[in-house]
Amino acid sequence: MKTKKHKKKILGELIKEKVKDSGLTVEEFAEAINSNRSTVYSKIFTCKDCDINTSTLILICKALKYNFFKELNINFEGIEETKNKSVFLIEMEDDEEFNKICNDKSIKIIYSQKLST
Repeated sequence: MKTKKHKKKILGELIKEKVKDSGLTVEEFAEAINSNRSTVYSKIFTCKDCDINTSTLILICKALKYNFFKELNINFEGIEETKNKSVFLIEMEDDEEFNKICNDKSIKIIYSQKLST
């Protein structure tokens, strides 16, 4: 008996599908991620896993209200395993609270970006 192999969609295909499902036009989606229609078609809808920079993917997640990070198939081979540590993606609206976190010696800020709203 033959079994069908499930081919995982590339990230760009999934984003394109979610844009269509959202009811946004490509132009509206492009504006929401600070881009343009041409770039969306040429760089985003055709991308494979990990070809979109993190800040752009965060904007895409917010625009489409979907966590695309969970869809990434990332191979962490060769990266040292750490125990009792967690990595979080946090959105904060209060700069003062963020500054408190930055001063906490038990927290290491790996990446930070201020997003425009």
